[in-house]
Amino acid sequence: MLPTAMRIGYRDYKVEHWPVREAHAAGRLGECDQLNAVIRVSDERTGWDAAETLFHELLHAIFHVGDIEAGIEDGGERIISKISPMFIAAWRDNPDFRKCLNEVDSPFRRAIEYRRPAGPLPAETEMAETAEQMDPWSQGWG
Repeated sequence: MLPTAMRIGYRDYKVEHWPVREAHAAGRLGECDQLNAVIRVSDERTGWDAAETLFHELLHAIFHVGDIEAGIEDGGERIISKISPMFIAAWRDNPDFRKCLNEVDSPFRRAIEYRRPAGPLPAETEMAETAEQMDPWSQGWG
């Protein structure tokens, strides 16, 4: 089951199921719509494939929000395609690391909290509170 929203840096992205016909028409398995802050994953992707596709699109969002894609040929597609499956496997295979992340404070999170506007962001109520809750394997993906 895909999450319905994800926080990437200072932005909240909606996560949507993408009807197979629309995904095929676009020639993609997933997409990251930077303008509207929406990540779509084709409904034909399940289990590991859905998790990896979501993570691939999450990396596109990270590249965009962090302004990493600037100056990289192809917007980072080659890099993301190599990193995504390796990272998602490492995430799955290292539950102690995921637990560790829930127990430490993040300077990045503090910087985001400082920069964000007062009050809850639109998708904030739908977002998981901890990395463990966002863990795809606890959601039955693996």
